[in-house]
Amino acid sequence: MYSKISSLAIAPMMGYTDRHFRYIYSTLFPKLSLYTEMVNLNYFLNKTEFPKVYSNNYSRVTVQLGGNEPKKYGSVGHLLSDMGIQKININCGCPSPRVGKGRFGVVLMREPELVKECANAILEHSNLEVSVKCRIGIGSKPDFKKLQEFIEIVATSGVRDFIVHARPAILNGISPKANRSIPRLDYTMVERLINERPDLNFMLNGGIDSLDTIRSLSPSIKAIMVGRMAYKNIPELTESYKFIYGEDLNMSDGIDRIIEYIESAQSRGTNPSHIVRHLLPFKKNTPNTRRWRSSIIQKSNIEEMRPYLNELKEAS
Repeated sequence: MYSKISSLAIAPMMGYTDRHFRYIYSTLFPKLSLYTEMVNLNYFLNKTEFPKVYSNNYSRVTVQLGGNEPKKYGSVGHLLSDMGIQKININCGCPSPRVGKGRFGVVLMREPELVKECANAILEHSNLEVSVKCRIGIGSKPDFKKLQEFIEIVATSGVRDFIVHARPAILNGISPKANRSIPRLDYTMVERLINERPDLNFMLNGGIDSLDTIRSLSPSIKAIMVGRMAYKNIPELTESYKFIYGEDLNMSDGIDRIIEYIESAQSRGTNPSHIVRHLLPFKKNTPNTRRWRSSIIQKSNIEEMRPYLNELKEAS
């Protein structure tokens, strides 16, 4: 069946989308767009190695950055470009109080001129593609005119790609976790942006947790970003991928490659459990799922894990 959606991405998620997660998901879902966890600009200062952004295929990965200093954005953009990174995303959507105190994340939606300067600095010092991830507003009653103004000002920098989480951010009274579910979704605000700025590219984020939800989206939505579905509901992610790209997945061959990746990582001193934890959601809900998950995560090396990985391969 033909899908009106042409692009599927997994959202940057702290504690999840590390380099091992990205390797596994890029292997099992070859056309997914992937993002790093948000990385503070200061992480890149006075260092020579950057494991948080390491990738086997930099063309598949967008590095999401957090910060508010244009000069630092320019320096980090130049550095990442030299590493082979092709895409950077500026985080203007995180509602964390800690992030807000640092004057980045969603509070930057109040300073579109500063965001424009940050994007300008990257574009002037590198050949990177720059996108911005934001929300539809701040407060329980988002104002479309303010959202529109934010997009209009930032776009004057040359940014053409925006990822819009279709919930507002409530900064007082609820937690960052609650900000992923309590504020009311409003896809119509994103649809209005798409219709009013056809020269820009908008990706919809927020509340997309099933294939049924994807099927119900407006025809104007061409790109979507999913979050928790990527590790809470692998069957829905798989079916959504097939629906969007019209192709089957070879999970068995992918797991063979992941086993090789674990072997290589272990030989370099990486604890295999740091990788295998990302495979736990792929074990389907069968009578022995809980036993399988608790057993494999307790193993200390790939040799002990191999029977469990082979079991996962056979079940895929």
